[in-house]
Amino acid sequence: MSPSCRAALASFGLLSAGCAGSDRADGDSAAAPGEDDVDQLAPFVAEPVWSADEMTAEAERLVALGFPDPNVPFDAYKALFAYRDDTCPNAGDQLVGQEMPEGGCLAASGAHFEGNTVIIETNIVEGADAIRGFQFGGDFLISDPSGAWLAGGGGMRFQTVRSNNGDVIWSGEAAGTWIDTRRDDWLGLGFSSTFTFGGASTADGRTLTMNGTVGVDGVYVQFVDVAWADACGGYPTGHLRIRDPSGVWADLDFADRCDGCGTLTHDTLDDATEACVDLSPFTSALAALEAG
Repeated sequence: MSPSCRAALASFGLLSAGCAGSDRADGDSAAAPGEDDVDQLAPFVAEPVWSADEMTAEAERLVALGFPDPNVPFDAYKALFAYRDDTCPNAGDQLVGQEMPEGGCLAASGAHFEGNTVIIETNIVEGADAIRGFQFGGDFLISDPSGAWLAGGGGMRFQTVRSNNGDVIWSGEAAGTWIDTRRDDWLGLGFSSTFTFGGASTADGRTLTMNGTVGVDGVYVQFVDVAWADACGGYPTGHLRIRDPSGVWADLDFADRCDGCGTLTHDTLDDATEACVDLSPFTSALAALEAG
């Protein structure tokens, strides 16, 4: 084996038969790979664990746990911050890590504060037009006097824009990993996401949109240009992707059927199955954010 090949593999802690050819005498021809070698090089194809019905049931279970509304962890943060005192965390309405001792601080109330947060709130009113919202992010943990805690790493945002003609547009984002041990819903179980959403209510009707991935309690669902419009009778268009425990993703293509059903295919298999999923808990919650 040549020194250069041995050194390259050693840097990865590996030695491979792929370098053995370097040991042959000059003029020797490399042996052609046999059938066994070809089989070893064949790509591994994971088989899904869940059936189509199980996949859609798991997606509906995640949806039933609640919509990842950025207002929920933001309100929880503000409620817990009320346990502060003049010395801990001594940072107005935000956590500023460099103003606390390493490992955080303990307030007289018994609440523990640790980490950093950034909050930007918007409240602009010009005549009958109004823009309201917030951005909230950081890497923090706050425990209340009972020991229950809220932790977050990432960012949240939400905004509504109301025009004097009656149009309303709202949008938001939930990104990172968050958990509130005082709850028993999506936030109580802990969730990770890179998820954006939006809605519009105008003279032309109402539209809702979702994009990104949400993971709760071991279930991961990805929304790819999923949208609801009055023209489709409240049913979704776009793609809903569901992650199987094997790591295989299944894709449910709603197309323009307007019935909540579509064709389910797997990334690693040549298959196609009819499947339906009820996303109404998400759509109802998203529509309700118009009032925010």
